[in-house]
Formats: sequence, structure tokens, C-alpha cells
Amino acid sequence: MYDDEDDDVEDEESGLSVTSSLPSVEVVLNYRDLIAKVRKAVKIFKKSPTKNDIYLQKYVQKEHGKRLELILDCKTRWNSLLNMLERFYNLRLCISKALIDIGSEIYFTDEEWSKINDLKLCLELVKLGLEGVGFD
Repeated sequence: MYDDEDDDVEDEESGLSVTSSLPSVEVVLNYRDLIAKVRKAVKIFKKSPTKNDIYLQKYVQKEHGKRLELILDCKTRWNSLLNMLERFYNLRLCISKALIDIGSEIYFTDEEWSKINDLKLCLELVKLGLEGVGFD
């Protein structure tokens, strides 16, 4: 039986009940804007070897002991978004310092870093689920 008002689905034979709630447009736009902001920050360092080498990699080398390049996603491949967000989040302190050093107008609040981590965790669950059913 399907109830249009609250998007609940019940299967009386199996005893299962699934409640789904659709995200509001505002939430979707917030993530879209945040992903665009991450892409913009990544492009700053990907398009300028000077900014990458002198500013970002200085902090990356100090914190991680090796070079770690930022990854720019391909908009048509969801798993490249996961790769970009994982690397971006792992280098968050280095990125924040480097953005300050270059005088960028882009900065990330604690709330935005938290949202990036939340989105990354959700995509990791999707990846695990797809690997579990045989999609690599």
C-alpha cells in the first residue's frame, strides 16, 4: 500500500515498512554550491603549478611527508567526485593554509568541512553497496 502524503511504503506480506523522505531543493542546492566551491579551489592549484608547488605542497610535505596532488572530478563519473572529496578533506588543513597564503577569497567554514565529510561518507556507502553487488 502506498501513501502519497508521507511517502511511506508498506508491504503487509513481508512486514516491511520503508519511509522515504525526499531532500528539499534547498539542501540539494547547498551541496551543489559546496561542490562547485570545492572544484573552484581545486582548480586554483591544478591550473597553477606555482601556487601548487610553493604554497600547497609545502604544507602537504610537512604534514604527510610526501606530495599529494588534489584531484579534480569528472562530472559524469560519481566515483571521481568521491575521490576528489576524499583527497580534499584529507588535505583540508593544508588547503586552508595555502588559500590564506595566496590571498584567495575562497575559504571553508567548519560547517562546510563537516558537510564535505558527510557527503564523502555517503558516497563511500554507495561505493561499498555497489561493490557488494558486483559493480566496480
